[in-house]
Amino acid sequence: VPVPAESAPEAQAVAPTAKVIEVPKDKPAEKPPVKAPEKAVPKAEKPPERQATAETTADAKRAAAILAGQGATPDPAPAKSGEFVILIGAFANEENVRNLRSKLAEKNVKTYVETLDTPGGKKTRVRAGPFGNREAAEKALERMKQVGVSGVISGK
Repeated sequence: VPVPAESAPEAQAVAPTAKVIEVPKDKPAEKPPVKAPEKAVPKAEKPPERQATAETTADAKRAAAILAGQGATPDPAPAKSGEFVILIGAFANEENVRNLRSKLAEKNVKTYVETLDTPGGKKTRVRAGPFGNREAAEKALERMKQVGVSGVISGK
């Protein structure tokens, strides 16, 4: 049943005409990647030539032997006794140093200490040895590992 226009002026005001606007669902425009400004790279200078020493020559021969598949060549026997030590560590706590040295003494590994002044305070460096040859140092390192202590064999 149609409602006469005179009797429903409020109905016309309440129901305005609605427009539907469609928004396109395209992807947002991608921004081009930002390139870092290119920096001028200075040319590298050629390092000065180094003179070959007996040590560098021996290292070169050892490296060539390894690359040739011959394996590592053993270090030559040192000329003097006491040429090898085992580097263990540097400690700030003296109690830790005493405990470590007592553990190693139980395994008959000789140790010695050196005091260092560092920016972080006084530290005590612990080393085992000296050993007359590399083989003796390796045997001592094996005994050290039995009590959970590791180290690095080094020439003195």
